[in-house]
Amino acid sequence: FTGLLLAAGGLGDRFGRRAGLLAGLVAFGITSAYAASVDSAGSLIVARALMGVGAAMIFPTTLAIITNMFVVPKERVVVMSIGPPAGPPAPRPPRCANNPGVKTPRMAIATEY
Repeated sequence: FTGLLLAAGGLGDRFGRRAGLLAGLVAFGITSAYAASVDSAGSLIVARALMGVGAAMIFPTTLAIITNMFVVPKERVVVMSIGPPAGPPAPRPPRCANNPGVKTPRMAIATEY
């Protein structure tokens, strides 16, 4: 994945960012569907490697499109500092997880002594 980021960014600059993004999405989607249908470990490894190629095409073109959408420097700084590093929101931990904010009966017994 990381070895292909620079090459995919260069291809996106040469042939168009939108075309690179669409090609990456199609490659990722097709190989993802293939990975869901295989029944051997070797085929799954190949499918996951090809999914990495599609993801390597998606990532740099997405960032390039975002920088073209936000031309005002203040807006671009806000979007690029919050959006890509944050990614999608993480799921909340389950209520019974051993995190300090939630006391389960087992944790309550352990912390009383």
